[in-house]
Amino acid sequence: MSEENANKSGKGKGVIGFILALVSLILGGWIIGALYAATFSIGAAALGLLVPVLGLVFSAMGMKASKAAGEKRGLAIAGLVIAIIGLIYCGIVVAGVAAADALMGGAADMIEGMEGMDMEGLNDAFGGH
Repeated sequence: MSEENANKSGKGKGVIGFILALVSLILGGWIIGALYAATFSIGAAALGLLVPVLGLVFSAMGMKASKAAGEKRGLAIAGLVIAIIGLIYCGIVVAGVAAADALMGGAADMIEGMEGMDMEGLNDAFGGH
């Protein structure tokens, strides 16, 4: 294979896209959870979406280059499909983390608001003992 054909080949990009797509599908939820646990920031957790997006980009680039070079595109297509599934999965995980964060933030605010309340008066008002 000549130097010019090696540069036009999309196999390397297709393989990179496939690997990133697999990582996003297998470890995507864990990466997002770890980023959120380390920073308690939804923005940091959303960085976990970077892996499937990169898998999607590299797979698409690999498909285009393989088609131009007349090579097989199977791995790039597989990477593209898995990256799309991984992106949907990671998006759902980020949405779940954001919902849990909002829910826990609301619960924390409610608990803080209850600290100054007269609990004896509440028990009497609601028939508690």
